[in-house]
Amino acid sequence: MAAVSISPALHLLPLILLFLLATNEGATLNITNQCSYTVWPAIVPMGGGMQLDPGKWWILDMPAGTAAGCVWARTGCIFDAKGNGSCQTGDCGGMLACARNGQPPNTVAEFALGRFNNTDVFNISLVLGFNVPMEFLPMPAQGGPDCNKGIHCNYPMDYSSSTLTCPTGTNYQVVFCPSTSGKWRREMAEEELGELQGTPMRFTFQQLNVATEQFIHKLGEGGFGPVFKGQFGEDIIAVKCLDQTGQGNTEFLAEIQTIGSIHHINLVRLIGFCAEKSYKLLVYEYMPKGSLDRWIYSRGDNTTPRLDWRMRHKIIIQIAKALSYLHEECMDIIAHLDVKPQNILLDDDFNAKLSDFGLCKLINRDKSQVITRMRGTRGYLAPEWLTMQISEKADVYSFGIVIMEIVSGRKNLDTSLFEESMHLITLLQEKVKCDCLVDLIDKHNATMQVHKEEVIQMMKLAMWCLQIDFKKRPKMSQVVEVLEGTMNADTNIDHNFVATSPASYGIAGNVMFSSPPLASGLSGPR
Repeated sequence: MAAVSISPALHLLPLILLFLLATNEGATLNITNQCSYTVWPAIVPMGGGMQLDPGKWWILDMPAGTAAGCVWARTGCIFDAKGNGSCQTGDCGGMLACARNGQPPNTVAEFALGRFNNTDVFNISLVLGFNVPMEFLPMPAQGGPDCNKGIHCNYPMDYSSSTLTCPTGTNYQVVFCPSTSGKWRREMAEEELGELQGTPMRFTFQQLNVATEQFIHKLGEGGFGPVFKGQFGEDIIAVKCLDQTGQGNTEFLAEIQTIGSIHHINLVRLIGFCAEKSYKLLVYEYMPKGSLDRWIYSRGDNTTPRLDWRMRHKIIIQIAKALSYLHEECMDIIAHLDVKPQNILLDDDFNAKLSDFGLCKLINRDKSQVITRMRGTRGYLAPEWLTMQISEKADVYSFGIVIMEIVSGRKNLDTSLFEESMHLITLLQEKVKCDCLVDLIDKHNATMQVHKEEVIQMMKLAMWCLQIDFKKRPKMSQVVEVLEGTMNADTNIDHNFVATSPASYGIAGNVMFSSPPLASGLSGPR
């Protein structure tokens, strides 16, 4: 493979002179991958590299006589049966065939052992662009202030051009995608974002600009900004771009830390984020079938086929499990507060995942309700929102609305209909009293009529969730049990679903007061 031209930044160290002046002491490199994806570190002049999965490390002993060299990460590598490979960045001929500097763009740490007076020198540079975040740290820290602080390259054009020195005999740690918390984290002063602990991957704007091909493949318009399709390594991603008027740093951080710290098969995964100057972006897993609303609502063009009953039943169960996890299996109760079909995304097999945690609220488990300003979407709000005192049971009410929309194939509030039919829940209240629930079943899919008895039972579960008094609504774990057939829905319920008096809201006395936070308004990919 032909040698690749190197940017001037790589000539900060006079490598030939360093070879001549080097002592015979070696060192150890502990190369750690903290990225959420696999990297293939490359080392020269030793020659070699290896696959390094997330959370793994590679301890490399540099023998005496190793004077100067480079270390960088390759990404997106593909290898054939003989071990020959190619990589998106820094490819130098295969997994174990590195003999010279790789192809740019990459982030390279240069080092030289025993340059003079028993000292080591090291430096991080960019070669025609940015590859992955990287830190080069002495372990343990020793020597002067330069050696103590190490150097990092976490963002485009954010790197040290000074040469740092440590006593010969110091061992080093190379960290790809270093944590933003801890002694070596980069201060995010320019965004006043503070420390991020336990958060997902941090992307640079340059990385996302490349991944989305300069944001040209628009998937849709979510709350507070558009969503674009992209590709990062082998993963297809959805990048949400927040507009400049959406929210402050505190709410942005709360969104990242909340959704970034929870994991469930029926929650859309937040892969990472970007907070760089005025840019705020969220990176989600890509859901190819889009949001549920496009598959259940009747549309004039009829271009999208309607889901059959089996699919609808599966989706209802999956969202119930997601909410049960949020309410009952996390350290704090997480109230989603914006449950609606537009925030339910579908994969290729029509598996459902709940998205958009921008309006969520954490509730201590020793409190029954919290006071907060109204948030959510018209048509899905529980009656108790009028008092500003809510609990996770507000999600249960919204879930009941979603069930009714799924089984009827229409929106809860549809202003295109006559006034008497405009409000689905008012219709439900009328139909249950005359034993005419079958009238509400979606007539655009034959399987809905074939399974009408099951659909009616699903409506009865929805009615339990739609109780005006929140204390009479089921827990989401009970909803899951009903859906799985291990318990029956409560039939001793009030069939008045439209609130007429605040006295019926079921306000509890044990209320947690807090300053009303700004709703973040972040949305998952549409």
